[in-house]
Amino acid sequence: SGVYRMKFFQFFVILWVVSTVIARISDPYAILGITREATPQEVKKAYKLLVKEWHPDKNPSPGAESKFIDISEAYKVLSSSGRRHLFDTTGQTEDQPNFRSQSRTSDFNAFRNHDHFQSFFAGFGSNAAPGGAGAGYKFNFKFGETKSIYHEQSVSFEVYESVISGRSRKQPYLILFYSDWCVACSHIEPIWRRLVEELQPINFGIATVHAGREVELVRKVGVKTVPYLIMLLDSHPYHYREPSLSMASSLEFIKGRFSPKLVQRIDDTNIEQFLAGWMDNRVRVVIFGRLDIIRLRYLTVAWQFRERAAIGYVQIGLRSTETVVSRYSVSSKVDTLLIFREDPTTPAASVAMGDLPFATMKDIIEAHQYLMLPRLSSQSVFDSLCPVSSTRTQRHFCAVLFTENSPRDDAARAALRNYAASATHASSAHASQDNSRKGHQVNYAYIFLE
Repeated sequence: SGVYRMKFFQFFVILWVVSTVIARISDPYAILGITREATPQEVKKAYKLLVKEWHPDKNPSPGAESKFIDISEAYKVLSSSGRRHLFDTTGQTEDQPNFRSQSRTSDFNAFRNHDHFQSFFAGFGSNAAPGGAGAGYKFNFKFGETKSIYHEQSVSFEVYESVISGRSRKQPYLILFYSDWCVACSHIEPIWRRLVEELQPINFGIATVHAGREVELVRKVGVKTVPYLIMLLDSHPYHYREPSLSMASSLEFIKGRFSPKLVQRIDDTNIEQFLAGWMDNRVRVVIFGRLDIIRLRYLTVAWQFRERAAIGYVQIGLRSTETVVSRYSVSSKVDTLLIFREDPTTPAASVAMGDLPFATMKDIIEAHQYLMLPRLSSQSVFDSLCPVSSTRTQRHFCAVLFTENSPRDDAARAALRNYAASATHASSAHASQDNSRKGHQVNYAYIFLE
């Protein structure tokens, strides 16, 4: 069996080396738009110009993120004298993971708990049929075929730092660390695919990291083995600690990372208190659902709008919620979302569907994320409510009341709030009769002098 083991090892290593070299040949010079004679300073200059143009947070085009990743990878190759020389002489854009120099061998010590070659030969010996040379051999790698989903979603340390970490303040990310020689990684691939299908529609970012190539990121996050799962919220990585990975345990892990206070349970006893809490400068969103659990999509939308909206959940069909369900004439057959500003009697917006999609909830909350008289609590709120007019036909006006954070100014704020409500209704009525007024908008707000 030792002879067969060695022959199979040599055979698959040769196939792997050939397929890897072919797959990785690309032209970082062409990606950065420079010649092979470019100096390091010219490489850096080209990179900076392209990053400004293609950064996904500044470029809304669909292919911006993919282009940005290519630019980052190209710069990673050409900014390293060793990797640039390797490409110039062999056409390879990176070292082969298992044929690195001795100085980098220590980079893989973090993975000592996962013996890649032992996993590779799983199935030899005890699983072989008696007397049969290869009847019981089992291989988990598909060399030469289309790249796996792990490769398609793989990101570098640079992309993690410059894009994903910042985005995780508005969008939760699920990140899986893997390697090419990881049998367990291949076993959980179907589970990862199902997670991707489940999470992407509810605004989760998805990424994978090749642990063998992104050693700096592995060290930063604290990854000790592969596969390894983390969830990134507000740039903070949360580690999956269970011994095995399943759909149920993964979703439970994800839900557990959100604060239990993110979505408040609402019934007949606390609905008034919830709706009256708008003094925190957030609109009130009440979701009526038929399940006894708060769905992950509700947690996700609550987390995304946590600065602008307080989310409450009412379970339909309970005796303790009969009054609030009847009060707003909510159907028991569909899920319903209501948005309240300062008036608890009448919703500012509503939507009812058999299954509330994340995109629908996001759009309606985004369109009604400010109170009738919001407080200018930050520069971003000011910029959103009082944007600079781009054209004369699309003017935005702001009426801002300067007050102190004191009860003696409550009357002044209440007066402007009432005026804003009446003015909004009046302008809507006039706009329906006079189309020329549709381009003009007046927002009302107040600010604390302190």
